[in-house]
Amino acid sequence: NDALVQFFHRHVVPIYFSFKKGSERSACVVTSFVMSIYDQWFLVTAGHCIEEIEENLSKGYEIERCRLIDFMGFDAPHTEPIPFDYSESAATKLCYDPTYDYGLLFLDEHYVRLLRANGVQALTEEVWEQQPDTADFYMLLGVVGQLSEATPTAASVTSTLLKVIELPERPDAFVETTAPTLWGEVLVREPVTDIMGMSGGPVFSFRRTEDGKLRYWLHAVQSRWIPSRRLIAACLSRPLGTFLK
Repeated sequence: NDALVQFFHRHVVPIYFSFKKGSERSACVVTSFVMSIYDQWFLVTAGHCIEEIEENLSKGYEIERCRLIDFMGFDAPHTEPIPFDYSESAATKLCYDPTYDYGLLFLDEHYVRLLRANGVQALTEEVWEQQPDTADFYMLLGVVGQLSEATPTAASVTSTLLKVIELPERPDAFVETTAPTLWGEVLVREPVTDIMGMSGGPVFSFRRTEDGKLRYWLHAVQSRWIPSRRLIAACLSRPLGTFLK
């Protein structure tokens, strides 16, 4: 599904981090996507992804490099990642309750201009707020850890788009929560057998309109994953947008 992945990557911007503490080095890639409210752009990811970055910093690690990987969409004219100042992004985990797993990084106009120049489009109120009550199907997009590699000097990143089957109620594998959540089963297939790394990725809802056109909306943010049962819990996007608005 390379063409579909490229199409939806106009909304998705993975973030590369490399850390150092003395002679120690480590690196990771975090899935994020761009959402806007009143034209203010944010990078949205899972709150626990922000928490993991902050834990590294609290242990004495410094961010040696941080880059926005913004060229995975169709016909991106620039193929160099954007240097990103994480410390100036006001990175925020919105709730101490881990089941409300929302994370935000603010983007100033400098980054907005650079992202737009490379074809990145924010998911606006029309996409996250004006959703239909029901959907024909759902799909999750994000970075696949088992097919990607991050080193202290570079990263090789692979994303995929996977179908999600909505479940009518919370599976017993997940704790009870009041958080508005999409419960689902992910249809993984070779070569993808594990979706670690897709936390923070968008879950899109799809519905065919009366005129036969297939439309999509931002439905949720991927949060938790039970590999043995292929189950996910994804935090709904509309409550996040409404809160920020």
